[in-house]
Amino acid sequence: MNETFIHLNETHSTNSYLRELIMREKEQPEGTVVITDYQTAGRGQKGNSWESERGKNLTFSILLHPNHIPPGKQFILSQLISIAIVGVLKKYDRHFTIKWPNDIYWKEKK
Repeated sequence: MNETFIHLNETHSTNSYLRELIMREKEQPEGTVVITDYQTAGRGQKGNSWESERGKNLTFSILLHPNHIPPGKQFILSQLISIAIVGVLKKYDRHFTIKWPNDIYWKEKK
């Protein structure tokens, strides 16, 4: 995997930025990461908006091409990533949980 790391101080949405980058420049390498300190128009699941405080959240998107997983089963990736993140964080504090589909909570705070 040939990764590219793009850091932005601010953007409307890392997911939208990545999509626009692909539309503008065509192919991007799998593993491309777009991370920002602040999203002005973050999006959650099912069209919900997602608000965050500047510099206080993990706001990033990763480009993956999971061709080996059928489209109807690709939510498995989100599940695996959430479980892996909580597994690592629980080494430092046991109060981490997951609110599906992909929200990580610490002591009931997102």
